[in-house]
Amino acid sequence: MNGLEHKDGERCIVCENVKEKGYHILSAFICNECDKDIIQTETDDQAYMFFVKQLRKIMTKQNISYS
Repeated sequence: MNGLEHKDGERCIVCENVKEKGYHILSAFICNECDKDIIQTETDDQAYMFFVKQLRKIMTKQNISYS
């Protein structure tokens, strides 16, 4: 098992599903599938604002202000 695999899985902050592979940003887990989708999404895509909303949860969990 490498550093990107989690034996029991963790809940992804984006899709909210439990996944075994992914990484952490601060205290939030992002699965590999969502990471790929985020990277490939253009700013004019309908999914873009969904990703922004979900990723803002990271800042909220850490009590960090954003503009």
